[in-house]
Formats: sequence, structure tokens, C-alpha cells
Amino acid sequence: MRQLISALWFDKEAEEAVNFYTSIFENSRIIRRETFKDTPIGDSESIDFELENLSFEAFNGGERADFNSSISIMVSMATAKEVDDLYAKLSVGGVDLMPLDSYPFSERYAWVQYKYGVTWQIMVDENSAVMQKLKLNLLFSGESCGKAEDALNYYHEVFNQSEIEAVSYYNEDEAEDNRAKVNFSELNINKQKLVLMDHGMGGDFNFNEAYSLMILCGSQAEVDYYWDKLSHDSAFEQCGWLKDKFGVHWQIMPVRLYELMKNGSEEEQKRVTQAMLNMKKLDIEALENAMYELS
Repeated sequence: MRQLISALWFDKEAEEAVNFYTSIFENSRIIRRETFKDTPIGDSESIDFELENLSFEAFNGGERADFNSSISIMVSMATAKEVDDLYAKLSVGGVDLMPLDSYPFSERYAWVQYKYGVTWQIMVDENSAVMQKLKLNLLFSGESCGKAEDALNYYHEVFNQSEIEAVSYYNEDEAEDNRAKVNFSELNINKQKLVLMDHGMGGDFNFNEAYSLMILCGSQAEVDYYWDKLSHDSAFEQCGWLKDKFGVHWQIMPVRLYELMKNGSEEEQKRVTQAMLNMKKLDIEALENAMYELS
């Protein structure tokens, strides 16, 4: 399993959304399903799945902030027909953010928000055969506009296995919002590429918990490291969740949590879930003690 995972928070639609997403990409699969018992919204289902080269987790967490364009999934295709075919599937019941058309940066491109809320950028890219087909796009808008380069450099510092592969800036007077600096940058984190850019028009939306980035950790030391590096606001610390100084939401999750949930009885799973709900940063030893009723 990849270290970095896209986490999608749905109200009740996680299974329906995952079934749809995995049906429209040839290289996709559902990996694992978990149910967290007796959460504040009742039993909460979590589904791990893959689309092409990206790992995801979708879960039902009840009502939350709406998905917006601050994080989208970019899809690079070899031909205009492939773009049109994928757009036809994602546009049903959706909303066009940028209509399907030819643009200076791509001969065929569309930006669409599908009915489940997640936004998709679909484009022809002549290098699609040798590049990562799906990438995450972080669009620094609203109060975060102008912070893309700082975030790029900071994430490069935080993640040891990372490399800055591209940085491009707006030309003078190109961006309508004078805070916007970076019109495209790319960070490779352990073979997963993130695109970071400032919103040229500033925008009025911000990052929120609907779309978070999850880091899977193999040890408590890893949990502690990423927590210390990324957490910026104690008010947003809960159940392994945090918000960084750029407004992006993260989940710092030990692999051991999923092992406990997989191997435990229903009663043991309930105890692990209750222990987790009472934590901010997750404590592996305390989760194990909860499962085995150790003091």
C-alpha cells in the first residue's frame, strides 16, 4: 500500500461513489472494507481502493463541509476521444467548472464536478504514455492564495523521499489576483505526484476536511514525526486528523490501526474505535491496550 492516500469524506454515498469510480477506470480495484462501530454517527464504513496509480480511501462520516475545487484529480489522456469518453461519464448529473473545449494548455480539456462532489480535470497530454495518469491538484485559493510555492518547498522538506520536478510562475499581469505566483508546480512524493498552483483569480474557496491527505505510518516514531511537522492548529486535532499551516487537512494513520480492526472481534473493534475517538494524535500502544483490555 502506498504511503500517501487521498481520503474522501462522504455523508452516506461512499460505496456508490467507489463503485462508480472503479467502473470508469480500467486499472482499478477495491482493496479493503472496514466498519468502525459505534462512532458518533453510528457504524461508519471505510473503503480502500485504487484508480490507476492513485490510492484512495472513501468513508461515510455524516455531514461535513462540501467538496470544492481546492483539491481535484487531474487525468492525463492520450487522445481527445479518451477525454470525451471520460467526460461523458463524469458529466452526467455534474457541473462544468470549465467546459469541454480546446485551451492553450491542452487541445482537449474539461474541469467537471461530478454529482458526488469530487472535481476532475481531464486533458489530452502528449506525454501521457510516460507520465503518471492521475495526479492530485492542490489549488491555493481564498485565504491560501499565494502560498503554493511555500507549500511546495515545505512538503519537499517534510517528505524525505520527495523531489521538486517543476515550478512555473505567472507572467506579469497574467494573474488577476496579485497574490498568485505559481501557475504550475509538481512535487514527486515517493512516486506520487502532486500539482500545486495558486488560483490566478484568487477564488473564494478554501481547503477543508472533505478531501484530506492520509499518511500511512509503520511506527509510532513516524506518526510522531509527521504530526510534529504538519499540525498547525490544535483546534483541528482529532482522531488522527490535523490541519497544516497552509490549510490542507491530513490524517496521520498507523498501519497497526487497520491490522487491529482486521483481526479483532466485533467487541475488540468497538474498543479500538472508542479509544481512537478519544485521541488527537493516535497512540499505537494505547490502541493495542484498548483491544486487549490492558491497563
